[in-house]
Amino acid sequence: KTVLNNISRRCDDLEPTAYITKEWWLTGFPFYVDERVLIPRSYIAELIEKNFDGLLPDPARIHSILDMCTGSGCLAILLAEKFPQAEVDAVDISSDALEVAEINIADYEFENRVYPIQSDLFENLQNTKYDLIISNPPYIPHSVLVTLDKEVTDYDPALALDGGKDGLNVVQRLLPDALCALKPGGLLGLELFEEHLEEARALAEKAGFERCEIKKDLTGVDRILIAYRPLYS
Repeated sequence: KTVLNNISRRCDDLEPTAYITKEWWLTGFPFYVDERVLIPRSYIAELIEKNFDGLLPDPARIHSILDMCTGSGCLAILLAEKFPQAEVDAVDISSDALEVAEINIADYEFENRVYPIQSDLFENLQNTKYDLIISNPPYIPHSVLVTLDKEVTDYDPALALDGGKDGLNVVQRLLPDALCALKPGGLLGLELFEEHLEEARALAEKAGFERCEIKKDLTGVDRILIAYRPLYS
């Protein structure tokens, strides 16, 4: 009966398999997921897996990391795995999402290095300075969101997808505070909508970031904005 019910949920209701099985794998690591979080599809995970592919001058000197809009906590956990000397703040506005993140943090026994924090972006952070900030924020424009497949619009939490009218609402708020929260020379990595990366790069430069670059994912699609806080600022 359970098998038949699951088949019906997938075939008839188009419910994503990850929400049915409560599991999703990312870069070889399994994570608990349910309807409280976006199913992890982050391309920043590819950069983490490659140790940021030469973008960090000395990965061994990364001691403080922020995963903004953490959702299930998967990126925070991958960062903790990749940088065993670092502590990671995993921030999300959603208390529901953080409950899922806490499950994954406990599963990987990272309670002493990965810290879930409920906050609307930097609102509740305690002036910590980070070597590295990554974020997969809500970046889908309203006009695009309504055209997505039913299994996205009916099941993924809208809060994790909706980037406002132009898809950059969260990014515009995030950039100035991210600059202040980075240590000099620190790196910011943002996953964004392909069509908005050039505009986001201009916004980052206006906010005071330097060496702003757009990186492609493994399929060759522009996907990630990399930017640095100047060494002297």
